[in-house]
This record gives sequence, C-alpha cells and structure tokens, in this order.
Amino acid sequence: MIKTILQNGQRTGMTMREITELTDLKQHQVDFQMQKLIKAGEVIKSEDRIDGAYLYSLANYSPAPEKPVVEVSPVRLDNVIKHLADKKADMVNAPAHYTNGKVECIDAIESMLTRDEFIGFLRGNILKYQWRYKIKNGVEDLKKAQWYFDRLIKFENF
Repeated sequence: MIKTILQNGQRTGMTMREITELTDLKQHQVDFQMQKLIKAGEVIKSEDRIDGAYLYSLANYSPAPEKPVVEVSPVRLDNVIKHLADKKADMVNAPAHYTNGKVECIDAIESMLTRDEFIGFLRGNILKYQWRYKIKNGVEDLKKAQWYFDRLIKFENF
C-alpha cells in the first residue's frame, strides 16, 4: 500500500505525515512498514530534513505516465473545487486522527483530568505549538496554539 502511495504521489518524495494521511493506518504502523521497506531497499529516506521532515521515495521511482487532458466546463470545475475544499481536513479544529469515534479526544482528556491538570494540559500544548512552529508546521502550529488558548479561555469562563 505504501509503495502505491509513493508511486501515485506524482513526485520524488513524501513526508511520513502525508503518507499516513493517505492510509487507514496509525502513524506507528506506517513507520513500522516504512522501516521494513527501507531495509529491503525498496524505499529511500532523505538524509536531511526538508521543512522539518524527512522525505521518503521509492528506490526505483519513475513518474506515472501523463494522463490525457480532459476538458471541463467552468461550472463543473467550480463544483469539483467546492467538493475538494469540503473534503479537505481541518488540521487545526478537527483533525481526523482526533475525531474518529463518538467522543472527541480532547473531551475524553478533559473528563479524566482534574481542573488544574486540564489547565496544565492546555497550557503545555500552547507552549509546545508556539515552541516548534518555526521548525515544524509554521502557521498551522500557531493556529493550533491559538485553538488551545481559546479552549483555555472557554474552560476558565465556565
């Protein structure tokens, strides 16, 4: 499955996060399979980090053949763009890996911690995302820090 994702990626490298988002697996499962593929010589891991992440590519990567160009009417194109925009994951407010199931992860954490522990949890996440934003996910991490800050304000106002 991972080799197919890398082949269909239409470029010479993908991050672990991108690969994980395209599977039904958890990150540690993808990482385990990736290590097996690297040991087998089928996948290559970049020596240096690019924007804070390693890139993985097939050892024998060759771009997929060009697909024929299909004419699309402007109305249909607008509908396709809207559909894709609706499907795009909101990695700040509702990342899929925290919202699978009936209970959102943050709500479960809040219910199991004391008031002071939950405040500490929120403050720790605010600091974490502010600390790493320049070397990991940039503005997305600042938005995540803001999300936790807003949650802390909401929690304190109850």
